[in-house]
Amino acid sequence: MKRITIIVITLLIASTLYILYKKLGGDQPIVFDISGQKSFTIVGALYSGNYNDRKVEELFVKARTLIENGTLSGDVAVINYGSDERARMIEQFIGILVETPPATLPEGYEVRTLQAKNVVSTYINMHNLVMPRPEDVREGATNLAKKEGVLLDSLTVEVYEGESGLRVYLLDVQ
Repeated sequence: MKRITIIVITLLIASTLYILYKKLGGDQPIVFDISGQKSFTIVGALYSGNYNDRKVEELFVKARTLIENGTLSGDVAVINYGSDERARMIEQFIGILVETPPATLPEGYEVRTLQAKNVVSTYINMHNLVMPRPEDVREGATNLAKKEGVLLDSLTVEVYEGESGLRVYLLDVQ
């Protein structure tokens, strides 16, 4: 009797976890696309330091607030210049992807423009709990780039579209 109860409970837990995983978007495939010339103009601020520092979240929230209150128009964007996984150090430019920079920049903000001849991108619409690891995204993008004869740079551009959408761009080496 105990054995049957354990099996039933285990099956119920496994089923519940699987349903939750699907609801959060974990079963969605990551599809990569390669496109030609693209330019990114981002108004924001540079952060260099520990991955868990509050400053990262503060910069992200500031960018979102500037969009919500109408100061700037666009989507929150992050340029990832690379990281040291062992030291948990990152360098990111966090701000807003804009069509054209505003005449007056918010305090502490600057403009950065990136251009690429080729870009590999993917759209991810999953909850953070089931989102793929950055290494997995880079690996998939690199595989497509190799097939197309494109060499990718180490930096990435993340554009947060809406509440849960994330578009990741990997640019070619210039």
